[in-house]
Amino acid sequence: MLIEFLLTLLVLAVLLWAVYSTTATAIRVLTLDSEADVESIRMSARHRQRLEHMVRDPHEVMLTADLFKSLASLVMVTLIIWVVPRWAGSLVWSRFPLLIISLFLIWFARVLAGDVLPKNVQVDDGVRITSAAMTRLVFLWMAMQPVLAIVRRFSESPDTLHRSPEEREEIVERALESLAHSAGINEPVIEAD
Repeated sequence: MLIEFLLTLLVLAVLLWAVYSTTATAIRVLTLDSEADVESIRMSARHRQRLEHMVRDPHEVMLTADLFKSLASLVMVTLIIWVVPRWAGSLVWSRFPLLIISLFLIWFARVLAGDVLPKNVQVDDGVRITSAAMTRLVFLWMAMQPVLAIVRRFSESPDTLHRSPEEREEIVERALESLAHSAGINEPVIEAD
């Protein structure tokens, strides 16, 4: 029973670390702005090429991290639902309160590891991204390609695909003006042609 408990805690800790690492690496990828930044990371040419693609599409980087966080959450919750009733038999508590407390703690730890802590990491020259972390993110991105393809398919609305460049520019201008207005800027943000 003790070995099972320790093994479960180890699996949960590894999953929480992986969620933190993946999200922190994804955030760091979003700060890479040039080929020189990408070239400074030691990795194979094939992984570097995939990383360059990821840098050009930040939406896919964050989507990959979010999909991994969801998958890890699903595995953690499944593990808790499977293990807690077994532990409850040897404890004085009934199953239901123990299950509720365990699920809340896992949810809290996942939010902390996947959402709060990675965003508080200082992204500057002092915090370098390791090639191993980058390689893991590239691997996850490759593994998630079937799911990302489905998401891409649903996110591309036919309406936006068939707009002229002038229509798209007008939409962007209106969005910027609306954003400026909501921020309290009453002057025109975009100069008239």
